Order: sequence, then structure tokens, then C-alpha cells
Amino acid sequence: MGISIALATAAALAVPPASPIQATLLEPSGPWTVEHAEAMCIVGRKFGTGDREITLGFRPGPMSDHLRVALWLPGTGKKYTFGAANLALDDQIPVLAPFGRGPIPIKVMQLVQIDTKWSEIGDLSAAKHLHVQAGMLALNFKLGNIGGAMKALQKCERELLISWGMDPVVLDSIAKPAFQPNLYLLFSVNDYPSSALRQQQQGTAGVYFRIGTDGRVSDCRVAESSGSAALDAQTCAIIVKRARYQPARTKTGEMVASIGFQRIRWEIP
Repeated sequence: MGISIALATAAALAVPPASPIQATLLEPSGPWTVEHAEAMCIVGRKFGTGDREITLGFRPGPMSDHLRVALWLPGTGKKYTFGAANLALDDQIPVLAPFGRGPIPIKVMQLVQIDTKWSEIGDLSAAKHLHVQAGMLALNFKLGNIGGAMKALQKCERELLISWGMDPVVLDSIAKPAFQPNLYLLFSVNDYPSSALRQQQQGTAGVYFRIGTDGRVSDCRVAESSGSAALDAQTCAIIVKRARYQPARTKTGEMVASIGFQRIRWEIP
């Protein structure tokens, strides 16, 4: 093709981060808050004070294994960088996760977004510390009483799913969410939109959609834009055309229609 393209789910990785850096311990400077942010639920808390204040946020993908860790921190750089981060709860073995860092328009701040999975990072609701290394950034967050915030986050996610079209009774009956193994294998380098390639566009698209009892996908919509309309549209088009889910099931084993969510990362190395 003349150009190398890496296309992966938000949990896939390429190169591990550099050798460990001495982490900065950050104490909480505000309470945990839960809110809707751009049609998604996010739980966040401020750490540190003054020009060293950093906001830590967790933004799960409803009805999925996806978990986005976000950091808002002071910074004036204009360059976007991508790489692999280390994440660890308490004394657990760190997991690798892709991250992106770039400026926030208008504000003199930087946003770091790290995409991982609940199944890999562990039980966040019981954790005392979160260790993050992303590039030259090394931080140790003292989480405090996060358990109550996670319960509030679950309530927010339920309301979000209902706003996306889930029937409350059906939602509460689901014991096993719909499942699509290795969805990223449905994508290939040939799927990268030519217009996005020409403009060197890359990013992660978060989309939600309806999954029928036959496992087919319909009504795909963007919840988190990649920043490129072409990449967002292509994400939905491929999932609708190629994905075949194992339908959600109730406690009695009945198949029911449900909502699915996926994050797909488009990257030009």
C-alpha cells in the first residue's frame, strides 16, 4: 500500500513503555464526582493543588469490558503523542495499555487517555492506589473512598443505556451481556478511509449499537468521536456489516435484544 497502518481495538498494544520512572504521589484535593460527559458516564476526582492539579477520570464503555482512564493536567504542548502505558492497582502486576496525549482546545491543558479493560486492570472499587506511567509521566494516585463513586457510576450507566434505547425491564433481566470475541479481527488495513489517510487522521472511536437476538448489529451511533468523521463512520459501517454477536441472555437463558459498545483505535504508525 505504500504506507504502514496499525489498526487495533483500544486494548491492543505495540511497544511497551520505557524503563520505570520514580512516580509522584498525589493526594486527593476534591471529592469523587459522577456525571454525564459527552453522552457517556465518567467518575472523576482532583488530585494535587495549584499548577500541579491533575484530574483523574474513569470512563467505562457501558455493557462492555472497555475502561478509559483519563488525566487532565497542566501543559502547553501542541503535539499529539501515542504510545504504551503501564497501569497497576495497588501492588498488582502492571498491565500494558495504549495511550494518547494532546492539547485541549482553548484551555492550557493536556489530556491523556489510556484504554484498558476491566478484566485486565482488576477490582477498581476496592483499590487504594492507581499507578500510571505514560511516556515520561509517572504518577501514583491515592484513590481513597472510590467504592461509593463506582456504585454511583453504575447507576449513571443504567440511565445512559436506557437513554440509548434499552428497555429497563430487559436491562435488569440480563445476566450475560452480548459478546463478540476478537472484534478487532473484523478490521484490516484496507479499511482505513482514504480521506483520513490523506489528512493523517487517527484516533479512537467509541460507538454504541443495537444487537438483535440473531446477533446482528444495527443502528450504530457515535458516543465518542475519534476526531475524524471518516473514521467514525467507517467504524460503524464495519461493525454493522461484519460483527456477529452472541446475544445477551437473561438469568433463565432467554436471548434478548440489547445494546453493545466498542472502542476502535485507528492509528498510522
